[in-house]
Amino acid sequence: MHDTPTRTDFDGTSTSWVDGDAMSVILDRNGEQQAVKFTLTDAAEGAFEGSIETVDLDAEYDIYAVYPYNEQKTTADNKNDKALFDIGSARQTQQGASASHVAAYDPLTGSVKAVSLDNISLRMHHTATLIRLDLHNATGRTISGITSATITAPTTTALAASHTIDLTDGSVEVAGEQMSNTIELTVKESGEIAPDATFTLWAAAAPFEIAVRQTLNIDITTVDGRHFGAVKAFGKAKRFAAGTIMASTINLGTQSQTRTVSVDFTSTETYPDTFPMSYDAKPSTHTHVFDGLEFKFYCPGSYYQGGTSGNKRLIITGITQDKAARIYLPAIKGYAPTKIIVHNAESQSQDILISVTDKDGNMLDNTKDMTAYKQQNIYEPTGTNDTDTYCVYITCRQTNTGKTYRLQSLDITYTPYQAN
Repeated sequence: MHDTPTRTDFDGTSTSWVDGDAMSVILDRNGEQQAVKFTLTDAAEGAFEGSIETVDLDAEYDIYAVYPYNEQKTTADNKNDKALFDIGSARQTQQGASASHVAAYDPLTGSVKAVSLDNISLRMHHTATLIRLDLHNATGRTISGITSATITAPTTTALAASHTIDLTDGSVEVAGEQMSNTIELTVKESGEIAPDATFTLWAAAAPFEIAVRQTLNIDITTVDGRHFGAVKAFGKAKRFAAGTIMASTINLGTQSQTRTVSVDFTSTETYPDTFPMSYDAKPSTHTHVFDGLEFKFYCPGSYYQGGTSGNKRLIITGITQDKAARIYLPAIKGYAPTKIIVHNAESQSQDILISVTDKDGNMLDNTKDMTAYKQQNIYEPTGTNDTDTYCVYITCRQTNTGKTYRLQSLDITYTPYQAN
């Protein structure tokens, strides 16, 4: 991600200019465009000045502007554009109750057509959508303070990314592969939150869409290490456009509800673009993102998505008694995995054995080898935490012949965890 310097200030409802601000201005006359740097001269009035090399004072121009200044922004549209602007950020920091930090991740655009150059006036528009979280203390006692919040969207949703901007219509487009579906907000000096009081968190995100039945997962961490959370579900598709605010109230009561991570390997849409699609894939160790979280695969043979569209399976080959396949589960800060359901798509065979282990292959307490003969295997390990690595461990009774296993889905339940 690019770190574009920006100094505007935001108070939750409006943006004000700060000394040192500058913007890129495109002057267009009959299709001939000239890019000029305009620098702030009067913060109170929002006045900027720039030096124009060639100008016809009697002519009319179309004026396009984008803040902050980017020397690579030389045309109004974004065709073949090399100028990238960060909208949203995967890591943001809020100081106390201030919302000023969001301005750093919210480029502004404006345009006016057919005007003379003697007195240009532009109304600027936001490119980011703002996320506002009102934390209501429903614990019945004082909360010592907030240290962080994590907002997680579906895997393919870009909450933060580099964008090109088309100034002719104000539209933005994700550019490149660097994007994040998660925003981690660090909170400094929030102060205590009295019982029944509310504290507000702000984050800037790129404009995004949530499909029907998709969710945003929100996790809050307090100064004393407690975790609260909420799942914001959407009964219908929703678009959060530039310049809008997504406001949500989160009741901090008992520590957050359990969090479930579900990966349906039968759906084509589940698989990231980088996931192998053929049995010709070489044995490998790779990390893939499902449901917004990282799963690491270690397989003795190839693994790939197989089957027909809408009826996929995760297929793992080359499994023997001595060569196990491992699917490492994601670690979630403040949550420990306490229930793992493995949905099998196997024929009636007792050969494949599945268990839940630590990263070294040691079986966890209250789990055991189960065959893939069952439609689903349910494991409820004890003694897990939010820092160690755990995995679904797949092996075989056979010692010589490599076996193939077909996985239908994984459901992992995470329970709030607090170290003693």
